[in-house]
Amino acid sequence: EAYLRGRLKTQQNMLKPLGMWEVRSKRIRKMTEQYLTWDKKEAGDLHGIGKYGSDSYQIFFHNHIPPASRSSLMLLHGSSAITQVPSIAAY
Repeated sequence: EAYLRGRLKTQQNMLKPLGMWEVRSKRIRKMTEQYLTWDKKEAGDLHGIGKYGSDSYQIFFHNHIPPASRSSLMLLHGSSAITQVPSIAAY
């Protein structure tokens, strides 16, 4: 909510060193608006979240392995190491 109350120009100036600052600031703003009413079921429903982000959310937050794809296979490779560590696996 605080981000949405902020000035767009200020946010754009902060992102300027990263390049594509106008596009990035608009995407972040739109995702923030959607996040406030998001039902937290599917990350892909949020603006700017692609297949990799959606698969990550399914694996790490819902403990659900999505159908095999290149992105989910790479995530599974990383998640197998994480689940071996009890303090991280509990999350």
